[in-house]
Amino acid sequence: DAPTMADVCLVTQIYNAQRFGCDLSAFPSALRINDACLALDAFRDALPENQPDAE
Repeated sequence: DAPTMADVCLVTQIYNAQRFGCDLSAFPSALRINDACLALDAFRDALPENQPDAE
């Protein structure tokens, strides 16, 4: 399977929810998908902390 637009949207939303300390334990499927996406280089490379101009 290849990543979809839904995966891109999910990863960004989970990233921000975790950044603000939201409890996502009620969403195990979303967390599992997020982990699978972050196992891919493209997703990890796109994280804000991996951008040269991120603050």
